Amino acid sequence: MMKSFRDRLPAPAGQRHDLSPWSVLKQSMGKELTRITMPVVFNEPLSFLQRMTENAEYYPLLVQANNSDDPVNRMELVTAFIVSTLSSNLDRLNKPFNPLLGETYELQREDYKIVCEQVSHHPPISALHMESPSVIFEANLCPKLRFSGTQIIIKPEGRMSLTLKRLQETYSWSHVNCVVHNILVGKLWFEQNGQMHISCKQSSLQASIKFKPAGSDQRDLHRFEGHIIDGDERKIRCVFGKWTEYLKVAPYHDLDHSPRRTSEGPRKMYAKLNRLTQSLTVGSSPAGKSSSAEDDNLVHPDWRLLWEANKRPEHSKDHYNFTMFAVALNELPEGDELQRLPRTDCRFRPDIRKLEEGDLDGAALEKSRLEEQQRERRKALKKEGKQWEPLWFKETPEGSWAFTGQYWKREFSAAPEIF
Repeated sequence: MMKSFRDRLPAPAGQRHDLSPWSVLKQSMGKELTRITMPVVFNEPLSFLQRMTENAEYYPLLVQANNSDDPVNRMELVTAFIVSTLSSNLDRLNKPFNPLLGETYELQREDYKIVCEQVSHHPPISALHMESPSVIFEANLCPKLRFSGTQIIIKPEGRMSLTLKRLQETYSWSHVNCVVHNILVGKLWFEQNGQMHISCKQSSLQASIKFKPAGSDQRDLHRFEGHIIDGDERKIRCVFGKWTEYLKVAPYHDLDHSPRRTSEGPRKMYAKLNRLTQSLTVGSSPAGKSSSAEDDNLVHPDWRLLWEANKRPEHSKDHYNFTMFAVALNELPEGDELQRLPRTDCRFRPDIRKLEEGDLDGAALEKSRLEEQQRERRKALKKEGKQWEPLWFKETPEGSWAFTGQYWKREFSAAPEIF
């Protein structure tokens, strides 16, 4: 029987009232924000380790990819999965809590299991390992946040790797930047922009996707477009959509070798498509709303829908704009499952727990206490001439962090007291 999870937090999100990001950030122009202490009212009740596991929300796409015999279809589905990992970010304007050194999180579902650990404090590095009968997914992330003028720029630096087990195909990719606008005045909003590259050595296929800047009139808000490219550098698929809503693919038609030739000739046909695209853009909806999915269908008439975002709970806006997946992440298990967790698991963090329950003052006090306690531990280690050693991940000669596999033995006696 499938376990049911909660669909809302114990209390709605607290209000910032007159406190603005500018009041905290005005002394931090150009600085690395991961070292800046932020008031707890700007947090959401999740650790960054828990936030990382939201990558798994659309895991079924990976099962489909692993079962596919067509390498192009596998690349399509992996690309859809990677884009889907961004969708939970929509309207999530509160930041997750910075993990404490040695903090962990495990997530188990019927089809997969995940372990995360904070393996470094300066720089802050979070390591994730996910395994299932279909895939192995690994990530080492070191988010960089900078304040520049009226924007916060979030750069998720690090290594991402996904292996489809059946054919031992490994995919790697780079993430795009997230930009938060209107820090000084106005309503906060953000966009993903930049170029994403996805590659698979075994099939020699790659995907190149551009996440478009919204522009002054926001006509391209949340939109992306790109191509899947074969080993001979030929474009074979168009990929497009909105990272907040859907991803579609369509055949790529080369100008000189198009199967869709018309009596007008391929160049005239594409000139028509370009004019159509421009007219749709010019005639798009008012600011804040870009042209519709139907417009995409006109430009790419042979499209296939590969991914569509899950609907959020009706009360999501009152609960940090969490998805149904995110709402359950900090829920404590019961009985034997609770006893099996190490004391370093995020779900035991008192500041996150109090914020989730609506106790902002209590959360602020606990957050301050934990941060001071962490500073004291680092001082003690330095005085003793020791370095922190993660329990479940080991640094490789290449500088990344690899899962040791020991976590699932559940021998947690060496887990430190960090809360």
